[in-house]
Amino acid sequence: MREALMIIPKADNHGHDLSNVRKATLTRMIDAFGGCTVRDAEGYWLDNGKLYQEPVTELVSAYTPTDFNDATLREIATQAGHDAKQLAVYVRFASGEVELINTAPAYANAA
Repeated sequence: MREALMIIPKADNHGHDLSNVRKATLTRMIDAFGGCTVRDAEGYWLDNGKLYQEPVTELVSAYTPTDFNDATLREIATQAGHDAKQLAVYVRFASGEVELINTAPAYANAA
């Protein structure tokens, strides 16, 4: 097994608390992979020359790198991003590959 990671924000783009999304995502990861560790962190990124910062939650689970497990994590991340009204969710699969999963193109003008 190897560790996989998903990063989701603690608040949406309007400052609304996303603890319900974190709890649902945590539950999905536990159900899928048997456990999950939660860590608080800070996310920083540049967009069109502007630096953004926000408190985030890292959700870490271990699983055997398989296409099925990767698809399961991708599905959980897509649901989390949709529920949190995010444009993308950062995921590191157990293989070590990383992906910014496009989760909600409808929210493109909300950022």
